[in-house]
Amino acid sequence: MRNSRRVSGGGPVAAAVALAITLTGLGGCADEVSPRADRMADRIALAPPAGVLRLLTFDAPGETDPWRVINDTVMGGRSSSRMDVTDGGTAVFSGTVSLENNGGFAHTRSLAAPFDLSAYAGIAVRVRGDGKTYELTLKTDRAFDGIIYQADFAAPADAWTEIRLPFADFVPTYHGRGRPDRPPLDPSAIATIGFLIAYKQAGPFQLEIDWIGAYP
Repeated sequence: MRNSRRVSGGGPVAAAVALAITLTGLGGCADEVSPRADRMADRIALAPPAGVLRLLTFDAPGETDPWRVINDTVMGGRSSSRMDVTDGGTAVFSGTVSLENNGGFAHTRSLAAPFDLSAYAGIAVRVRGDGKTYELTLKTDRAFDGIIYQADFAAPADAWTEIRLPFADFVPTYHGRGRPDRPPLDPSAIATIGFLIAYKQAGPFQLEIDWIGAYP
């Protein structure tokens, strides 16, 4: 499945992110390094040359601990979200998107870890959604603020689906706006992986994630 490469030109999402950075003063702060960073580096180094490399799985308690939730509430919005592990060994990113007070987004992303995926073609995820559109987000630095590379995908409702997103489809954005002047994504320097829901998709949402990987 290819994404539609939809990037907001502004609106509630851009305003929310910009205000969030301004009001919280987190623009210069760095994301923490994941406590599982060493394990991640070993998994990548020892991966066989063919097949999907599973980077992140959720088959043990605490597997969502190295994740940060960022909602529009930091600037007065009303959206809410959480990231939980289920008894079945999956993660669930869920909550409610509200457009009140210029809000309209919920975002979760992993804490920083080394992801040298230069030997791979893109990111693969196995998900079960709710029919809404989500963004897979990647960052190449540890800064809280900054350029986010994103690619959107539809998450079919009530059916497990493996989705593959080529690195070439990830678009650089800043505060919700496309930045075609910035360099393309460097797969050898990925620091965080995340999920975002925005684009005025008000109401409850739920995205269940079996695993996140990279495909050759």
